[in-house]
Amino acid sequence: MNPDRKSGWTTFFQVCSTLSLIIGVFILMTAIQLSEKKEELLVSSVIAIVSGFNGFFIAFLVQTFFECRNYLKRIDSKLRGSNEMYSAPNSSESDSNSTVLFVAFLVVAIAFVVIIKFK
Repeated sequence: MNPDRKSGWTTFFQVCSTLSLIIGVFILMTAIQLSEKKEELLVSSVIAIVSGFNGFFIAFLVQTFFECRNYLKRIDSKLRGSNEMYSAPNSSESDSNSTVLFVAFLVVAIAFVVIIKFK
């Protein structure tokens, strides 16, 4: 596995966020030049710019979870290859991987929520 890989969803969110920022800046420039409907255009530009930044944040989270998933897969493959004691007992490999990844995702998500709440 290549640790420098990017998730397809990360790329998708980054492209959408970039487009949103460009549209927001364009609307802002239009609002500065026009005198009528200025307030509506300013609100629209703020919404577009904030949604662009929000998209970049979501892309960061998706990439972080993607890297965690890859890291856990590497750990699982090393444990399965080196020592039978730590591998799952007689279950299919896909069930074991899905369960491990789901539990790891929940742990990371709960830790993220706790960190955000206490800051």
